[in-house]
Amino acid sequence: MTMSERANPPRELVKKLEQLGPEQVVDGYELCPQCDGLSPGIHMDGETIMHCSTCHNKHAVTVEEADSWRRAVANRYERRESPTNGGESFRANQESMATETSEKCPQCGGHAQAFAVMCGPRTPGGDDMKCTTGIQACDFCGGLGIVESVVAERYRRGDAIRKLRVKKWRLTLRQQAEILRMSPILLNDIEHGRAEWPTWVNQKLLAEYGYA
Repeated sequence: MTMSERANPPRELVKKLEQLGPEQVVDGYELCPQCDGLSPGIHMDGETIMHCSTCHNKHAVTVEEADSWRRAVANRYERRESPTNGGESFRANQESMATETSEKCPQCGGHAQAFAVMCGPRTPGGDDMKCTTGIQACDFCGGLGIVESVVAERYRRGDAIRKLRVKKWRLTLRQQAEILRMSPILLNDIEHGRAEWPTWVNQKLLAEYGYA
């Protein structure tokens, strides 16, 4: 199997894995353990699009990639089960997982997963759409339910920026990005806590809009 085939699992293989469910292996692939093959979705706030940082919305990953994700979760929090499969055990031990430098994820409120709506064409390239519902792992904390405090603070700053832009200045993301002379993608990342203001941004403009 070539690297390109591994990067993009065949559609029929993904369909088969979706029918079998989590942790079932076919041709070296399994459903993504982070999103259970449901990404992307819309968060219950009705606005935030939730992407999977493990499978990048491809729904399936290699067994090695799945195991790597599980090991990363276990190593970071000294646990042996993943949050998407741990269920009640994960929630029951969430407080013990937190440290002085970590806290509940500000996006999902520590729930780790959320109800989401996924929509797409019934057939590849078709116009006929279908929508399904399911549980989606939070893409900000990676389905862990907690994040480092500095990361949580970055999320809150970004959320405040977005609220100012929308409610006070009534600007679209693209309009504000043009004013600040940056790409809309970068501004979106900042507003959702995935990035900080780059050093080259005009500080006077940031102060003028109350973002500094």
